[in-house]
Parts: sequence; structure tokens; C-alpha cells
Amino acid sequence: MPNNKNIAAPIFIHSLYRSGSTYLFNVFRRSEGRYFCYQEPEHEFLLNLNEDPDALLEVHEDMAESLRHPKLTRPYFWEFHQIQETLNGLFRKTFSFDDFFCLPADVLSTEQTSYFGALIEHAKARPVLQFCRSAGRVAAFKAQFGGAHVHLWREPRNQWWSFKVNDFFDPAVLLIYNAKNIPSALAEIRTRCQIGEIHAETIGDELTFFRQHPLTAAENYLAFFGLWLYSYIEFERHADISISVERLSSDEGYRDEIIRKLEMQGIMGLDFSDADIPHASFAGKEINFYHHIEQLVLQIFQEHGYHREALDQAFAAKEALSALTAASEPHGSADDSVRARRTALRLLDQSTEASARAIASMAKAEQIDAESRLVVAELASTRQISSAQHARMLVAEEQSAGIQAQLNHTQAELSGVREVVREQSASLVLANQEMERLHGQVRTVHGELAAARSLAEERHASMLCAEQVASELRDQVRLVQERLQTTERVADAHRAEALAIALDRSALQEHLRLAEQNLTASRQTADERYASILAVTGEKLALQTELDSTRELVERQHAAALAAQRQMDALSQQLEDIHASRSWRLTSPMRAASMQFSKLFARKRNSAN
Repeated sequence: MPNNKNIAAPIFIHSLYRSGSTYLFNVFRRSEGRYFCYQEPEHEFLLNLNEDPDALLEVHEDMAESLRHPKLTRPYFWEFHQIQETLNGLFRKTFSFDDFFCLPADVLSTEQTSYFGALIEHAKARPVLQFCRSAGRVAAFKAQFGGAHVHLWREPRNQWWSFKVNDFFDPAVLLIYNAKNIPSALAEIRTRCQIGEIHAETIGDELTFFRQHPLTAAENYLAFFGLWLYSYIEFERHADISISVERLSSDEGYRDEIIRKLEMQGIMGLDFSDADIPHASFAGKEINFYHHIEQLVLQIFQEHGYHREALDQAFAAKEALSALTAASEPHGSADDSVRARRTALRLLDQSTEASARAIASMAKAEQIDAESRLVVAELASTRQISSAQHARMLVAEEQSAGIQAQLNHTQAELSGVREVVREQSASLVLANQEMERLHGQVRTVHGELAAARSLAEERHASMLCAEQVASELRDQVRLVQERLQTTERVADAHRAEALAIALDRSALQEHLRLAEQNLTASRQTADERYASILAVTGEKLALQTELDSTRELVERQHAAALAAQRQMDALSQQLEDIHASRSWRLTSPMRAASMQFSKLFARKRNSAN
């Protein structure tokens, strides 16, 4: 009895490429008025829905003939064109291969749910969706949309050979291995076969990549059989009906059985009397090629957690069909087929090797081309660098000439400064001689001479030494003032101090002589420093700094001389105050000294003017 509740429910046909899916699609479509059939809803050609929907009406009869498809009364994608406005913008490039596997397995993405939901909702009769890329999504389709699910399958060795009808199906298998969320068993096969990874802008570019990187015959069958076994297990787990296309083509009783099962799902009006799919048998050494690879795939699936019961069921179904095809093919024809397939396998391996050599040659040529471009670029860069260096050299020569001129000018200024320094030094010596009778001033001048010697030896400390000299001068003036006040109060102390000054005079003169020697040494050191400065005339900044320091030294020495003059004026005033004091008679021994100091001071003023 038909299951009435599923009459309007969608029908999903699940298979791999070259399984007779186009034949089954056409069986549904030719049952006029009952079904609205979508051929391969994940096909990349459906991208034209978004840009050029009329392209879906192209018939491509030559392609259909080469693929041994049944003659169709309407274009493959005619139904899509009928509802093009509804589907506009819903189809995505990723539906074809990148989204082959769902994660979680029973959940479709939002975009896929919208697209497939629109196909079902807007079908003009009971919707039939015929898939070749649904193995990783079958659980999600059933959970999302319910409906009746049909598994159409073919004996894998014949199916693999059928893939060789053109250059699309082998790269398409590799694109499935290139998908996201690939199961671990298939991921190991991908690694064993060294299948590359690419996600280009167009599927055409991705197919071209895998056409340029073919597998050997053994790797090719390993990748195919791994996908076949995965798909068989997934489809059988979720399908309501399982159909062997070989038995549908050769066993009339099997056809009737399938018709009854379909009618129980509410699927009526189908006729399989013209089912006819070619098949070949495999025997002898040829079987070893397939058997070894199939056992390897079995081992990989077991290691990745697949239940032995599901694996045994798949292998038993495969072996049953292999026996059926072996019994149906004449012996002589089988021998010819074996020889032809052996030749094809050798040609496939040779083609793979030739492709690998061609790819290596292309890579080498690209490398040589890249290296050539790099050499040309480096040569151009070297020329630019050479031109820049030449320009910098000319600029450097001009700068060198300018620096030499500045150096000559600076040397002339330095000579003048040296002369000023000598004159100032002579003036300072004269001032020191004039103050030789004053004990405090002699010590101050001695400190100043020591500071001058230090400034000549160490340019960096010139300011600090000058400040120290000024401080010492103030201290000595204060000491002289205190001593003069003490002399005013205590005459005996003045006489004792005058006597001490007289006794120390010879010692002070000796100190003055030593100071003059030190000053001479300072001049020699200054000359040596000047010679050093001339040795580094190439360093303009250092020479300018030396010049500034020397000028500052001269100014400070001049300021020190003026300060000494002011101090001598103060001392003279103090001596005049002493002369006018009531202790004049006690200070008579100092009168002679004061008169002599006045004469020296007058001479100093005259020379300064």
C-alpha cells in the first residue's frame, strides 16, 4: 500500500558520479505531471542563476552523447530556469564542493537551507532532487526536509573506469577531498595520496589545478574507493530504498521489486524497462591491483572507528556485483578488456609522470624567469645607487671646499685669539706683580693663576674654575678687611702682622716666581692644545666649540682683571681710612708700603688707559 503521507514530500536521489543518476532523473522527469525534477542542485553551472539564467537552457547534446546520458526532452537545468526569479542570489560557489561535508553532520548551513528550501517550496509538482554530491549532507537533508531518500549505486571498479570518460570526474573527486570538515578517514587518504589544497576564485581554476596535478593509477583508485566506501555507508544509513544500477539493468525481477518499494513510498508511474548500463568483469592479476587498495581502505576506515558490520555490508554488496558482472561477460571479451585496461593504467601512470615532469619544468622555468627579473631589478637598483653615490660625492666635494674655507677663516680667528690671550696673560702678570705686597691679594692671584692653568689644560672646567677664583678673591678681601680692623684695634697685632708680612715677603716672591713658571707652562700647554686643534681641523663642530671656549676664557680673564682692579681700589680706600685713624702713629711702618702701592696702582691705571 502506498504511504499517503509522503505523496507530496520531496524525493532525494543520492549517488556518486557515473552511477546512472541521469538515467534515474530522466525516468522521473518523463513521468509527465507527477514530478518536478532538479538535476544536480549543487552543480557549479547553476551559478548562472545569479548572472545569466538563460544559459541554463543550453542543451549540450554533444556532451550528453560523450557521457552516454539518455536523450533528454528538455535541457538539464530546465526546472531551475522555471523558477529563476525565486532562486536569484541564493546559490553559492561553496555549495558545489567546499560545503560537501556538514558539521554537525545533520545540520545544513543557513544559506543551504534557504536554497534547497526554495527548490522544494516552489516546485510545480512533487519535487525530485537528484544529487551526485550529497554523501556528506544526506543526514542533514533528511533531518531538515524529511521526504523519501533513494540510494543509487554502482559496482566501484566499473564506476571508476567510467570516470575516465572525460577529464572532469577525477579532478572533481580531488575537489571533494579539498572540502571543509572532511572526515578523518578521508583526511588520511588525502595525506597518503598527497592531494594538494586550493581554494580559488572559480571552480574552473580549482579543476585546472587538479588536472595539472594528477595522481598515479593506484593513488587515483585509492582516492576514489575511499570516497565510494564513505558514500555507500552514509547513503545506506539514511536511505529508504537502495538501488543497484547493474541489477536494475540486468534483472527484470529486481526491477519489479524496486517498483514495489518505490510505490510503498508513494512514488508512482516509473518505468525502468530501458535501464541499461555497461559493465565489465575483472579477473586474474588485474584483481590484485584493486583488492590490495580496497583492503587498505578497509583498514583505514577500521582504524578511524567505522563499525565492522557496516564495512562488511558494503564489501559484501560490492563482491556480489563483481560476481554478477563476471558471469555475464564472455571470456574472450573479458581478456580483451583486461588488456585494454592494463594499457590504460600504464598510460595513466605515464600521463601522471609526464604531468609531474611538465609541472617541474614549468616551476623551473618560472623560477628562472623570477631570478632573471630579480637580476634585472638588482641591476637597475645598482645603477640608481651608483648615480646617487656619484651625486653625493659631488655634494661632499663642494661641502669639503666650503669646510676648508671656513677652516682657514677659523684658523685666522684663532691666531688673533691667541694674541689676545697672550696680551691678557701679560696684563694678568702685571696685576699680580702690583699686588705682590699684599698677602691676601697674592694668595687670591695665586689661586686665579692656578685656575687659569686648569682652564688651559681642561676646557670643560673653565667656568667652574673662574667661579672658584672669584670666590677665593671675595674670601681674601674679607680676610684683609678683618686683619685691618684688627690692626686698628690692636697696634701690637698690626706690628706683629707687618713683621710676619716682611718675613714672608721673600716666600711670597718665590711663590710668585713659581706662579709665573706655571703660567709659562700654561702658555705652552695652550700652544700644544692649539696644535692638537689644527690636527683635527676636519671636524668643524669641534673646532667651533674650541673657539667659543677660548673666547669665553679671554672674557673671563678680562673680567677677573677688572675685578682685581676694583679690589685694589677698595684696598687703597681701606689703607687711606687707616691712615686717617687715631692709630696713625701705630701704623707708620705701613705708610711707606701704602705710598709704594699707590704708585704701582697709578702706573697700572695709566697702562690700562
